[in-house]
Amino acid sequence: MSLARIASTLLLLASVGLPSRSALALDSTAVCTQPGMNVSWAECVTLVNLYNLTNGDQWFTRTGWGSADVASWHGVWVEPVSGVVWTLDLAGNNLQGILPTNLAQLPGLRNLDLSDNQLVGPIPSQLGQLTHLVSLRLGQNALTGTLPPQLGSLAQLVSLGLGDNELSGPIPTQLGQLAQLRHLYLYGNAFSGPLPATFAQLSQLEALWLDGNALTGPLDVLASMPQLRSVILSNNAFSGTLSPAIGTLTQLEILVAGNNHLGGPLPACLGHASALHTLALFDNEFEGTLPPQWGHLGHLQTLSLGGNRLRGGLPTSYGAMPLAMLGLNNNELDADAQGDVLIPPALQAWFASIATTYIRFQSRGPILFQDGFDTDPCGL
Repeated sequence: MSLARIASTLLLLASVGLPSRSALALDSTAVCTQPGMNVSWAECVTLVNLYNLTNGDQWFTRTGWGSADVASWHGVWVEPVSGVVWTLDLAGNNLQGILPTNLAQLPGLRNLDLSDNQLVGPIPSQLGQLTHLVSLRLGQNALTGTLPPQLGSLAQLVSLGLGDNELSGPIPTQLGQLAQLRHLYLYGNAFSGPLPATFAQLSQLEALWLDGNALTGPLDVLASMPQLRSVILSNNAFSGTLSPAIGTLTQLEILVAGNNHLGGPLPACLGHASALHTLALFDNEFEGTLPPQWGHLGHLQTLSLGGNRLRGGLPTSYGAMPLAMLGLNNNELDADAQGDVLIPPALQAWFASIATTYIRFQSRGPILFQDGFDTDPCGL
């Protein structure tokens, strides 16, 4: 082996630390110099290091690893013409250990999926050098530390999945540079602070799942994401009101923001989000009356508003909603002697058709049924 190749090997190993050798560890020199090896030296050594650093001999499946045909290695896809590794998918394969920093030595990588394993330690900032990445999925591990701002350099990234880890700190403003991003999954971590103002640049975003963190501040930035379809923000500390502009999100199908500190009136303009089928704003601080305009939500199946400070009556316009679940418990809505929400006579048949209802523990204020639709205040 040439001196240059020896030096290259030492450099690659130094970038990740020398892995502990087990009886079934792969020897990078033996593997990567064998006749017929069909990827570059650097890419081969990088893959072998990943195998050794994550206890490859304990993987659930390791078919082909160590052979000359890297395309036959389980979870590895090689572009046949260029011989470049395009995809590394070892999800749910019992990888244990740290993420090696030299994964950046796979410069043509489009898809990296190491989710649902037992990876620990920080996310290497060097992953920001994988500028061809379209999908990065590291969720369901035990990764710690802060989110590297260098990930904002992944200009082609469409999907970023980091849910169910132990990541903390603020969400880097640099993520707002990911102009192609459609799916952002950061749920189940310990991220804190407000949503970056730069998120207003994520105009292609379709799914935003941030539930189960310690995020704070307002949600005004949502109105700048016209392609949103699924927004899950529950179990944080978001505050402020919901902007009337949220009614412009005509693609929105799911909005779940329960267990926060959101308040003020429920936005009547949300009645223009005609694709909504799930709306859950339970356990917040919303007050005022139920907007009659929400009766326009002709696809709504789940409406969960329990645990707020809502008052008044149930609008008769809600009879147009095809609900399967209605949650209005623990508010200050008009109630009967048993503490259940009063159902207007015109809604009795509709209410009886709803499979699941939560309407207990209301105040017993005056009966005030709201008929029809009020004048639309949204101007939309």
